[in-house]
Amino acid sequence: MLLNKNICFVTATPATVDAFLKGHIAQLAEHNNVTVVTSLGETPLALPENVEQINIHISRKISIWSDIKSLICLWKLFLNSDFELVVSVTPKAGLLSMMAAFLCRVPLRVHWFTGQVWVTQSGWMRSLLKWCDKITARAATNILTDSQSQMEFIIKEGVTSEDKLQIIHQGSISGVDLDKFSPDAQQRCVAREEIGVESEYTLFLFLGRLTQDKGVLDLAVAFQQLAKVENDVFLAFIGPDEDGLQRKILSICNDCTDKVYFKGFTDKPQYYFSAADVFVLPSYREGFGTSVIEAAAMSVPCIGSNIYGLSDAIIDKETGILFPCQGTAELQHAMSRLARNPDVRKAMGRAARLRVQTEFSSQLVTEKFISYIHSKMGQ
Repeated sequence: MLLNKNICFVTATPATVDAFLKGHIAQLAEHNNVTVVTSLGETPLALPENVEQINIHISRKISIWSDIKSLICLWKLFLNSDFELVVSVTPKAGLLSMMAAFLCRVPLRVHWFTGQVWVTQSGWMRSLLKWCDKITARAATNILTDSQSQMEFIIKEGVTSEDKLQIIHQGSISGVDLDKFSPDAQQRCVAREEIGVESEYTLFLFLGRLTQDKGVLDLAVAFQQLAKVENDVFLAFIGPDEDGLQRKILSICNDCTDKVYFKGFTDKPQYYFSAADVFVLPSYREGFGTSVIEAAAMSVPCIGSNIYGLSDAIIDKETGILFPCQGTAELQHAMSRLARNPDVRKAMGRAARLRVQTEFSSQLVTEKFISYIHSKMGQ
């Protein structure tokens, strides 16, 4: 057991802490001095009272002067503190905090890769962002990835060496709260009524940021074609429209706009997962796909693109269906198969929930993460 260690977590946004790190932080804070550094808003994070929260603005996008200022703030903090471990999550937070921790000779510096933003880039921007990941990895003493396939990818791309890398258990940064994400028949009826989908319809759900990298336009194309041959289908998009794509999606689905539903950001994803028959994630890049196992915990199978990360979260033809990335015809075929075969999708949903219960509970992932930290700190 770790006792009275000084530990610091760094993220660019408080949402990352709230979504992925609260369990790990709460567990470590029982016997250690834990500090969280992020771009805090007016309201502090809901963390144990003994966890110190420090506001250092870290821009998610490239901003030279802002990034230099953030780096200096982190360097001063680490220089005047006695941290024995710094853990970073998200690309910019990783780059700046690992550099600052390296300069201050923090003994243990762990960065957690949850996907590579440069995968969908090209030219000089891809080279620049990839170089930033290499600097992060060079400055860190240890690297975590949230999936086996992501680990293999960054080794292949020369981001870091295999001896620095590890995944926690079977993957995932936080696992799933099985009490929060659990099938609920009553909630399903209420949510479907809100969305406006009839009980006999197959509801396909996308939940996440509406961006081109998430493949939402591919989903719109596939659904438009599906709706021509399948009458009892419905599509819901839940999440912030970061790229302003709603109008374009409706334009693509011009023959079936009455079967398409939009809702902005939600802090209750389980509510909408309960309504769904199939979760669809046609993303171009994912570190693991936490939303996939959240849906799985609610017995909802997933159709996902066959990319690193998602190929770990979905067992093809067992807990869902994998299709070639950007393959709209193959995506439509997978959607059609599950729309026409309710017994198949229900069997996949049961298998998906069983897998999450066995391998991805939040309690188990936190236990494995704490064990990893123990091993690295020599206890």
